[in-house]
Amino acid sequence: MIKCKICQKYDIYDQGLCKYCYDVRFYLREIIDDYFKGPYSDDDIVNALGNFSWIYAGYPRFWGYYNAIINTIYHFIMNIDKDYITENDLRYFEFTKVDKRDILIILFESKTLEIPKPGLTNTVFKAGELTKILVKKIRNELITDKHDKSNRKRFKRAATEMFGIVSIILTYILMEKKLEEPKNQWLPRKALSVFLTLVHIILKHYNDPEIPKEFSRDLLDEQHSVLKLTRDGRLRIMLEMLGLTYITPGKTNIISNIDKDQKSLMLNDEMILLLERLRERRRERIRTRKR
Repeated sequence: MIKCKICQKYDIYDQGLCKYCYDVRFYLREIIDDYFKGPYSDDDIVNALGNFSWIYAGYPRFWGYYNAIINTIYHFIMNIDKDYITENDLRYFEFTKVDKRDILIILFESKTLEIPKPGLTNTVFKAGELTKILVKKIRNELITDKHDKSNRKRFKRAATEMFGIVSIILTYILMEKKLEEPKNQWLPRKALSVFLTLVHIILKHYNDPEIPKEFSRDLLDEQHSVLKLTRDGRLRIMLEMLGLTYITPGKTNIISNIDKDQKSLMLNDEMILLLERLRERRRERIRTRKR
């Protein structure tokens, strides 16, 4: 049997993917599509996005892509009078070894920038759909009543939401590129090991009334093995999930804690709600196929 183009471990289920990677792709797409609904997006999905804000931080192979998206959004947040960015404004490209053309493709595919219409100059780019949503959210929290003591907490949530949705979108784009050119594209192994773990949790409890908080640490380790992560990479993921790095110091991500024997991990409340929401989306997909 031909193996999955992403994990290269399991047999193909559909569209070149095994059933696990197929579900990862499906869930990523669901989160992205829901987010682009703007004010009508699902709170259970949006509230969980901050848990993924750390995934590309300090990840050298994809840092140029991630940084380009974030810096472009920063530009529009800080320049209230502009709805465009020029090629000259994008000079931070010089700080990455990634080809400028590849960076622009990522900015277009992530909807950070609008794709220029044919015949127009390619040196001026308008804000894309993702940028418009995030700029509005973050500006709303930056420009608030000085007597509103809760605005700082809301701003922090909006900022981590931004980093989280960018991580989700970039993972989806890189996964698609790997599917299109399996031999020529790099795989975001760190991100995919996390999402594969979540897929396995959903599948294990697919027919249960609720998804439990506790899951085996071995499950995460198995996905690290599938994607051939280094020992250092595995340790770093665990430290980041526990909030023991400079990226999100003191803030756990995805999990709330680890048991005293370090054999079980506990999902936080936001992740439980997210996984149950995604599980329902999967059920709806199955019901639709059967009609």
